[in-house]
Amino acid sequence: MSDTLNPDDLPDPEKLQPQGVRPLNKKVLVVDDDESFCRLIVKLLHIAKYDVYQVHNGLDAVPFLSTRHIDLVLLDFDLPGMDGIKLLSTLRRNMATKHLPIIMLTAHSTSDHVRECAHFGIQGFIVKQRLNSEDLASRIEQAIAPQ
Repeated sequence: MSDTLNPDDLPDPEKLQPQGVRPLNKKVLVVDDDESFCRLIVKLLHIAKYDVYQVHNGLDAVPFLSTRHIDLVLLDFDLPGMDGIKLLSTLRRNMATKHLPIIMLTAHSTSDHVRECAHFGIQGFIVKQRLNSEDLASRIEQAIAPQ
């Protein structure tokens, strides 16, 4: 018997996970004032195994993000109190949220909206009327994947 430890003899770390325990889900914050749309997004993302939080205006998003770890934000362009662009600008100036992946949501896509948001380094732009569950999950995965 050899005293040398051979890495090939070690079990696969992924197989050491206790039964019934799954890896931590990624956390998504939905910032949108349309509560029925939020319910739809929450259902779609729960099916895709994300933990989903929601706030219904930009003013509530800032303190929420300062107290929780979030992996991605789905941010509506038109919000009461603080619109999506103003919130996006605020998040990009904050060191804690500067690099947070953000996908913008809108009911009306215009080239001006896209240009304005792109200036802040967003990870995507989704038109609500064209939303489907596979595209949403794919875009989120791409946005939060390690670079």
